[in-house]
Amino acid sequence: MKIEDTHRQRILAVDDELNILEFYNDALCNPGLWNKSQYEFELVQCRQGDAALEAVKKAVTEGSPFAVIFLDLNLPPGPDGIWAGEQIRKIDPYVNLVMVTGVMDVDLRTLARNIPPENKILYVRKPFHIQEIRQFAVALS
Repeated sequence: MKIEDTHRQRILAVDDELNILEFYNDALCNPGLWNKSQYEFELVQCRQGDAALEAVKKAVTEGSPFAVIFLDLNLPPGPDGIWAGEQIRKIDPYVNLVMVTGVMDVDLRTLARNIPPENKILYVRKPFHIQEIRQFAVALS
């Protein structure tokens, strides 16, 4: 494969659990798992919503916005993922958001209402599989 055939996209993963952030790294940046893929990802990771907001501001300012953000709904001890998603959407209205949670404690209509547009937001429940995360990143990039 020629280098110009490779699609490199920036992804932001936000989760308070280190093992989940490691999972994203394996899903998106492990060349041994995806040795013939034409997609490569630059992964940025944050453990809190306010840090994610700063990462998005920096990315947009530098002209290299994220294609996809995987955003956990529960981010103790800081603001939750809905707050972070609302703030991120104000900075980058075009980014695809994948809202992630292990516990369904929010109505999906609330997500669509608070973090519009509805066609730029997806939802996935933990536990998820490495192939699912990879496919979300490829399809949304």
